[in-house]
Amino acid sequence: MRLAVLPGLVLWVALGIGDVAAQGPAEPASANIEVTVWRRISSPSLLYVSTRPEGGSWRTFNTALDMSRRSESGRFNQSNAVTVRVPLGSDFSADVEVTVWRRVSNPSQLYVSTRPEGGAWRTLNTALDMSGRSESSRFHQSNAVLVEVPLPEPAAAATCVFSEHVVRVAAATFQVQNADGSSGTAFYIGRGEWITNHHVIESVASTDLVHGDRRIRAAVVGSLPGHDLAMLGAQPPPSVPVLGFVGGRPAVASEVSVVGFPPGVVGTPSATRGIVSKYASFSLFSSILSGDGVVLQTDAAINPGNSGGPIVDDCGDVAGVATFSVDTSASGRDVDGVEFGIAAETVTAQLANLRTAGHQPGNTPQGESHLTISAFCTYWSHESLSSEECHDRSRVLNTSQDHWTVWAVGVVDFDNVVYRFNEGTAVPDADVWNALLALGPGCHELEAAEDGVSTHWSLPYEFCLLRISSNPATPTRLVAYEVGVAGWDTLGDVRVEWDAASGTRWYEVWFHDGGYD
Repeated sequence: MRLAVLPGLVLWVALGIGDVAAQGPAEPASANIEVTVWRRISSPSLLYVSTRPEGGSWRTFNTALDMSRRSESGRFNQSNAVTVRVPLGSDFSADVEVTVWRRVSNPSQLYVSTRPEGGAWRTLNTALDMSGRSESSRFHQSNAVLVEVPLPEPAAAATCVFSEHVVRVAAATFQVQNADGSSGTAFYIGRGEWITNHHVIESVASTDLVHGDRRIRAAVVGSLPGHDLAMLGAQPPPSVPVLGFVGGRPAVASEVSVVGFPPGVVGTPSATRGIVSKYASFSLFSSILSGDGVVLQTDAAINPGNSGGPIVDDCGDVAGVATFSVDTSASGRDVDGVEFGIAAETVTAQLANLRTAGHQPGNTPQGESHLTISAFCTYWSHESLSSEECHDRSRVLNTSQDHWTVWAVGVVDFDNVVYRFNEGTAVPDADVWNALLALGPGCHELEAAEDGVSTHWSLPYEFCLLRISSNPATPTRLVAYEVGVAGWDTLGDVRVEWDAASGTRWYEVWFHDGGYD
């Protein structure tokens, strides 16, 4: 987006306007963080942890804690330690480790310990209250525990060099190519979510994300015109890295880079270099932005096509979203190096809204409806999978398992949903398993629509089949024996041998520690 004239620009250029916030205080000697623990109701052994700075935003670890470790006293199972980066003011953050304890004699009693990374553990001696229930009713949720974490003496900050991170940033930055020929830039933040500008996708419901020879179809999940932000939904290949946001504002005069696809740049993105010139409020740009928010000004070049791309610091963390430039003053004189992006603090504050805002394209008829597949996988009947776990499994589906499931956004009643594989014939829920078994090995696409609700098929969701046969061949002459020990009195190294079955590519070997027959 280019602005020819910005109201009040001459005064702003000549005199300047004070920053939105003053510099933060010196780093405190301690910080308060809140911790909650989640226990899956259908499988109480699965525990998850959420953390946040006091009064801040929750961050949940989607991987279940490993509770296999036993404490020295033998009275508790102790989880692996998870590391949390806690933002503390505008200029710094601290890494804090969290671990959860479960009493062996009474597994319903859970405790939590925290420590600054590499420091001494501090344990809360009161058992967590696990009587809370999540909104989805799939988890018990503990009370929020307030923990004061002593911070180590500040050490000399490690200096990042952008040249060491540019390959990673570029790999996560794709060109947005709309069907009408317009384009922009988007970057990947994980969980199938991409960030770009609203004005890049305002007239479309879906678009293509392109990087080199890769082309990914993406749906517009939500957009906020007043903040000029949008979120796209598309699962990239596993090799695409995730870009994180800065923990605090990069200081004025610190160096930043803009990565994206300006005119003439195709295939892979280019980078321009500059400094943070200042921060300013949305209120100064009321003709194009509304609501609460902060913009980052830089002299790193932002041109048409860069819109929606990341502005990153030297560590490769996102400090803002490249959005617009001013190239002409109110008097008509040319202006250089006056470029703006939506600051990271505003983007992160609006992520939840982007996920739920929806999007009405300018050229889409009123009432048009789509649904979006977020995960598809097979599983065993005794398993309970989250959407993220199901999606992670979709790259190696195993049709010898006995169930399948799909997660989709925008469905009113799953009984009315129909599916198709590789743009084939539509099949109802009851016929999906047979259609899946009929597919050959390799990667395929699944689409879905809801009769009477969706007016179009969903964007294709890619999955890959690892094994096709539902009745795999069984190996013969299965023998297990303990290496170097006569008998099974103590468990040492176990060797398993069998005669391979013709046509079988791999085997799973399971060990049961409940005794020996």
